[in-house]
Amino acid sequence: MQGTSDQTWIVDPIDGTKAFTHGVPLYSNLVAVNDAHGPAIGVINLPGLNEIVYAGRGRGCFVNGEPARVSESLRSRRRVLVHVRL
Repeated sequence: MQGTSDQTWIVDPIDGTKAFTHGVPLYSNLVAVNDAHGPAIGVINLPGLNEIVYAGRGRGCFVNGEPARVSESLRSRRRVLVHVRL
């Protein structure tokens, strides 16, 4: 369906279908909105872990309502950066 705004919704109702069908709680529901400037908001709901992660352009990233932080306990050689382009 073609809309009239510059917004595009991206929805993945069950990311991790194999985990979901096997009862492993490592599945999620994903929702994102892109606009004329790129990714605007994104939400990851992890119902099996009772967690929700969300971020908005210029607003930061939050986990269950608290600001997301990088753990200080990890050594820099063990850190991994993941970048996803929509």
